[in-house]
Amino acid sequence: MFDLLRSIFSGYAEGSTDTTQTYAKRQITKYLQQESKKFVSSQNYNILILFDKGSLIKSDADNIYNAITKFENHKPILLVILSSGGSAGSAYLIGKLCREYSDGNFNVSVPRYAKSAATLCAVRINEIHMGSLNWFRSYRSSNRRVTCLRT
Repeated sequence: MFDLLRSIFSGYAEGSTDTTQTYAKRQITKYLQQESKKFVSSQNYNILILFDKGSLIKSDADNIYNAITKFENHKPILLVILSSGGSAGSAYLIGKLCREYSDGNFNVSVPRYAKSAATLCAVRINEIHMGSLNWFRSYRSSNRRVTCLRT
């Protein structure tokens, strides 16, 4: 745990390098994989995490594509989203990719918020999982509001 925290603080500190940030990402991935094995239900899904500290951009879609094509088993996909939004095209592409590679079962979990364009990631889902304090705000295009949450 100490190595994980040290790599996060050095990888995301002011003045960090691409190398330290890449190392931190590897450590975080390794930790999340270890922890997810403790939950039986996690074995039923290929899990993707979309965490944006800034804005959803094209490279996020590229990263999802790179991750999704590396899954060895074709299982349902669980996309965990925490994003304030960004590029509508990238968000839609992420949802499309997840649906295409999901074996027909694509689920989304929003641990805190998915706002604006981030809601488009969930356009083609089977299920969405949210708690009481979660935000899932619709996407506004020009003067029309597009609500992506299905009931």
